Amino acid sequence: DIPPQLCYSNPETVKYYANEVLTYFRGHNVLGGWGNPFGKLPVTENALPKFPGKPFFYPIQGGDTGGYCMCQTCRTRFPDDEKNISNNKFQFIADIANEVAKTDPEAGVSTLAYIQTLYYPDAVKLPPNISVQMCLLFYSWWHPVAYEKQMREYKKWIAKEVNNRPLTLWTYLFGPHRDARSHGNYK
Repeated sequence: DIPPQLCYSNPETVKYYANEVLTYFRGHNVLGGWGNPFGKLPVTENALPKFPGKPFFYPIQGGDTGGYCMCQTCRTRFPDDEKNISNNKFQFIADIANEVAKTDPEAGVSTLAYIQTLYYPDAVKLPPNISVQMCLLFYSWWHPVAYEKQMREYKKWIAKEVNNRPLTLWTYLFGPHRDARSHGNYK
């Protein structure tokens, strides 16, 4: 009965991740967190050093499964979204960032706008301590529908957020041959 993805609406999950962000911001780490997935480092060791003079963003991203939590709260939080889970996911990230800012507004959260969360979350107010990396699958741009969808969302993110937060790109360095191999036997 385990959900296929982390629950985005559970307040205890928000508190847990806010604490994880602050732990890394203070120069320590947590068992299972960034740089310490198997607990080989002491939790007092800095597993994610800061760059002097640069903002700090701790990465939080759900599993790359396409699944999402189906609990009653997650399903009804943004009832008009159906399969678009961007609002739910980015509300979760905003909740964490807001919780973190109560203790230290210099600590930030980074996440991906990726596949079904590439859509701009129109129903969510994103706080300033969030960084977003847009994942664009440009190896599929040979297909006009894929290109149009990704460029539409990219332009929406840029128009709404370019002056509000760091926006970065993750471009996949694959080619059409990989797309053909992964998504069907065609030339």
